Formats: sequence, C-alpha cells, structure tokens
Amino acid sequence: MNIKKSNLYLRDILKLKVDLTSQIEKSLKLLEENQNHPSLHNKSIKCKRADNLFSIRVNKQYRIMYFK
Repeated sequence: MNIKKSNLYLRDILKLKVDLTSQIEKSLKLLEENQNHPSLHNKSIKCKRADNLFSIRVNKQYRIMYFK
C-alpha cells in the first residue's frame, strides 16, 4: 500500500512528542508493508460521508484514520 501524507499531517506531526512520532511512523511503515498485520488492529469505520475510511492502532491511546 502506498501512503501519501498530507501537508496537515506533516505540520502536526512536528508538534507531537518524539516517542509518539516514532510509534506513528512505525505503524505507518507496517501498514505499507502489510495492512492486515494483527498488531495494527485495522478496522473499517462506518461513515455517511465516506465508505472507504479505516483506522489502525498506534498504541492503546491513539489510532490513525486513513482512506483507502
């Protein structure tokens, strides 16, 4: 899977703590390599505006939402 990071993402990631940033990058790399990896807990999100919205787990506190 190819991941395109938005300008908003690139701006906001600089505001996060270094350890969280590294966890996010690790999760995104894993998503690129294998979107069905069990540690990602990849889930479909039901939404009226978009039918291709998903989320993956970064850690117990944070998830990343993305469009497929």
